Order: sequence, then structure tokens, then C-alpha cells
Amino acid sequence: MTFLILVNPFSAGGKALAALPRVREVLDRAGHRFQWKITNCVTDMESSIVSAADSGVDGVLLVGGDGTLSHALPALLKADLSVGIIPCGRGNDFARNLGLPLDAAKAAHFTDRPEICRIDIATANEKPFGSVACLGFDAYVSELARMPHKIFRGRAIFVYSVLKALGSFNPFEINMTIDNMAWKGPIMMLALANGSCYGGGMNIAPKADMTDGLLNICIIRKTKKSTLLKEFPNVFNGKHIDHPDVVMLTGQSVRVTSLSEQAVFADGEPVTRLPLTCTVGKHYLKVIQPCMKMLKGGNHAK
Repeated sequence: MTFLILVNPFSAGGKALAALPRVREVLDRAGHRFQWKITNCVTDMESSIVSAADSGVDGVLLVGGDGTLSHALPALLKADLSVGIIPCGRGNDFARNLGLPLDAAKAAHFTDRPEICRIDIATANEKPFGSVACLGFDAYVSELARMPHKIFRGRAIFVYSVLKALGSFNPFEINMTIDNMAWKGPIMMLALANGSCYGGGMNIAPKADMTDGLLNICIIRKTKKSTLLKEFPNVFNGKHIDHPDVVMLTGQSVRVTSLSEQAVFADGEPVTRLPLTCTVGKHYLKVIQPCMKMLKGGNHAK
């Protein structure tokens, strides 16, 4: 099989480039042909994927983080190419949600005939995303987390951003329709989850499954900021869903409106603003699975 390997040199401040020697060493032992390309911008990555499909490449391996996948998704869906994930980002939640190795070299172990799984891809105002779309407090946190950080890495960036956001965020009222059900009220945040985790391992929707055709919807109603801060650590183990101010729902189509102007983030990237229509069940992605039997120990998700 022939694979195009796209490397995002900007991912996590150069983490993908640093991982390349180990990744190359593993892939060189695989029985496949690889075409390597270091991308210099989103347009370059998109055009490379389209060209790969036209040239008969069997799949694409992305060396980067959640943002890399987010930018590649439109072209991958259009080209109908299988994709392998070699996680080299800050959060790596897409790999985590699929139960893939979070170590780049371990994720590069592919057999001669790799297994392919099909997962749901959701959309936020027609823009595809893999894991979680959010608005409100968590979107504000994502905005802060995107700023350059020299000290913090991974989960620590998001913890720092949460603490910083507590000082200036205000709750707001939303009107929401989930399939045929209406919901209205003041909220701190809303997460629409195709996968369970985002934000570097925050388990916002523990029951979310990327193959069940449903969005898991986490609503955190208006509450004291002190309560939000106190309960925040529980989001990493999913225990936040037991709090009375948290509402968990499911659906295939969600419509959200508000008088408050709010940004919507998905997979850690700003994608749109309210009003929002979010759906799942119309788009699918073929994901190349690494060979778990070849791995001994290591950092795996779930």
C-alpha cells in the first residue's frame, strides 16, 4: 500500500518535527510505500490530499495534533481517503477518543494489511469536526489556550486558561432545539460531543461514541463561578455529570440561538459563531488503525 505522510511542522511548537526520527524508524520497518511531505500551510495540506487521491494513494498519515486533523477534514471527506493519526499535538484528543496510542512512534505501528474503522464526523454550520464543538465558557477557554505558551504544555495549558477565564466570563441565555425537543435557559457552557474528550483529556461526555450516530450534549447551567472552579477537576474523570447544574442529553441535530454573540470552537479551533446548527450521521471518516498487538505498554487512551 502507498501512503502520503503529511507533517505539520507547527504542531505543538515543533513537536511533530521532533518526533520524525522515531516515526521514520518505525515506518521504515513496515511493508508499505511512503511519500513524505512537510506542509507549510493549510492550503498546501488540502491540495496535497486532493492530489494524493488523484494519484492513487491508498491513505494519508497525519503527523500533528487535533488542529492538523481539523484543517485536513474537509479535503479528506471530499477525497474519501483513509487517514492514520500519528499524534504530535498538545491535546491529541482525537487519538484519545479513538483509543489510539498517544505516543507518536507507537501510533506508527501499521501491519501489511491495516484494519480500517469508520467513524462519525459531525458538522458545526456545515464545517466538519471530529471530537467536540463548544460555546460559552469552554470556547472562551479554548481562545485563551490558543495563545502562545512558553511554560505550559498539554493539559496544563487548559487548566491555566480555565483559571484565567473565570475572572471575566459571564453566563448567557440560549434557545436550543435537539431533534424535536426544545430547551431554554441561562448557561455557562454547552458542549456538543461526537467523542468523549477535548481540551487535553477533559472527559466532557463520558458516554460519547464516535460510531453511534449521536451527539452527546453537555449543558452546564448558570452557576456560581466558585462552583465551576470547585467542580472543574471532575471533568477529567467524567464525574461532573453527577452535579445538579449539569444536564446531559443526546440527539442527531442541534440548533442553538442566543441574543449574546458567542464564538463556537470545534476540536480546539474557532469555526463559526451563533446561531449554530450541529448535526451528525451524514459524514464518515475511514481511520487506519495501528497494530495494538505490536505494542508493549505505552500511553493509550481510555
